[in-house]
Amino acid sequence: MPFPPELFMIGAQRSGTTLMAHLLNQHSAITLATPKEPAFFTIHQSRGIAWYRECFGECRSVLLDATTWYSVGPTDLFPLSPVEAEQELPYDGVPRRIHDASPNARFIYMLRDPTARLYSAYCFYSLAEGKGDSFQQATVQNPFLMRGSDYIGQLRNFLEYFPLDRFHFVLFENFIRDPLVELARLLTFLDLPQQPITLQGKAANKNDAFLYNRMGNSLASLLGSRNRVDRLRRGLKKLGPIDWANTIDNCLRSRPKPLSLYDQDYIKAIFVPRNQSLAKQTGLDISQWRS
Repeated sequence: MPFPPELFMIGAQRSGTTLMAHLLNQHSAITLATPKEPAFFTIHQSRGIAWYRECFGECRSVLLDATTWYSVGPTDLFPLSPVEAEQELPYDGVPRRIHDASPNARFIYMLRDPTARLYSAYCFYSLAEGKGDSFQQATVQNPFLMRGSDYIGQLRNFLEYFPLDRFHFVLFENFIRDPLVELARLLTFLDLPQQPITLQGKAANKNDAFLYNRMGNSLASLLGSRNRVDRLRRGLKKLGPIDWANTIDNCLRSRPKPLSLYDQDYIKAIFVPRNQSLAKQTGLDISQWRS
């Protein structure tokens, strides 16, 4: 069996990487881990290499570990906080651990406009975790939120162990517009033959589970899944006018507040210089990003 895996998908943009992993898993040469994010090089190291091996059942030539959170470690811009320094932060040292296990590894790095990615991460933190912190409070108190958008910082961590040509960069925005075109580019990078891939199940890209509030999550627990809650919501909404539909949504889901102009400027001041460095080092055209 070709173990350990030599293909990793990084980049903390779970909705896009979930869809990409779903598409890649249809290729005859690729085996996706089960679960697709085994997180062996972060939180599950103690389970041992035998457990990790079992995550890849079928023997194919390319094994894919799609743990996006391998790229949220401390960077030169966002180093360990004093509290983190006293703990064993599982996201610190991931590139070294991957290299020790798989020195020939290749990486798919999915990148999204840092403002949009950071806002999405904040919404998940704020709504799903039930936190009431303001945007800036959350980012200051939880530097991992910012680290995931510090792409050049994360890349530099990996380049200490792997050459740049081991990385294939995918812009989330381009992938969502035309996933099959981006998939074809990726297969070329992997030296794999092009094969018919279906977009069936594309809705997996939409990841809005964090929108459910406490009542919505309680109902999901009672019914057994959020999918059942969604079906119930859709059925109930057909029974009345739009005000009735909005009332149902307001009872079960919360809507995050949009970023203020002040917060947007705050993010841009941090990430515009970083993204300029990213574009220079990788040759990526990121002109469509706001930050």
